[in-house]
Amino acid sequence: MKKILSFTLVLILLLGTLSVSAMSISERFDPDNEYKYEEIIIPQVFQQYQLEDPYFEIRYREGYEYYSPDSATYDEATPDYVIVYVNCNLAYGMSSIDILGDYVLRESSGSIPYPYGKCIYVPTEDKIYSIPEAYEMNLEGIEKIFTEAGVGELIGDVDKDRELSIKDATHIQKCLAGLTEFDRYDMTDEFVWAEGTALCAISDFNRDGERNIKDATAIQKCLAGLEY
Repeated sequence: MKKILSFTLVLILLLGTLSVSAMSISERFDPDNEYKYEEIIIPQVFQQYQLEDPYFEIRYREGYEYYSPDSATYDEATPDYVIVYVNCNLAYGMSSIDILGDYVLRESSGSIPYPYGKCIYVPTEDKIYSIPEAYEMNLEGIEKIFTEAGVGELIGDVDKDRELSIKDATHIQKCLAGLTEFDRYDMTDEFVWAEGTALCAISDFNRDGERNIKDATAIQKCLAGLEY
């Protein structure tokens, strides 16, 4: 992956699509906010991906912090992990998507250096992980990035209220009946998929590659605690 990113960055430079005027190493999303880990994370990003000032500008922001239940008070404790929004003002022209449990992460063009423009920083390890990596390693509390931090899209949540309910099943039924329309971003088949995936839309709740009444029925069964 590092080689692919490095090649992409070099190619962009050769094509002359990147300004060579001086840029600051870090452009904050919120210049008035004092971030706790910026001076640790930014050098790691530059070293890991061989980025060199003044050619690259890192956009940086710290977001949601997760504390395990046995942590001390928030004012005193070190968070188990922090969501960090960090990316260059660069992107490669390939869409990407990941299914993580019941959630979907997707973007129309790839962020550099981390997919979806975000990473997970674990202070006690002083390590940075991509969101898919953190999820696959079953990092404690990682599900909170979806349920509390608002990362990703819940499969079946067609009304976009960030929870699965009977309203979603009803909305699918109305869309199929022509009474209303699916959200313009409901379909996901324009994104790059790993081999074997079938999900074609956020409304494709049963993940069979089709958007139909079976999805509304599956949501109803799920909410009733039945197999679907």
